[in-house]
Amino acid sequence: MWDEALNLAEAKGHPRLEELRRIHEKWLLDTGQEEKAGAIKEEEGDSQAALELYLQAGLATRASRLVKAGGIENQCL
Repeated sequence: MWDEALNLAEAKGHPRLEELRRIHEKWLLDTGQEEKAGAIKEEEGDSQAALELYLQAGLATRASRLVKAGGIENQCL
């Protein structure tokens, strides 16, 4: 449901799109969905945030794939 709502808000140029994204991210984290939040950050190009979320979710393999793909700052490791 959130994905569809955000896609519609983006397509329609909703003036509060970024606020809706932040609310969605908070909801994901509050409900223990770090993997989903990480996937969204990865799609947005925020590899460092995605890496941290994958590690919080206990997904070391997915985190290592992200590191191997590049785009991660050395300081993060």
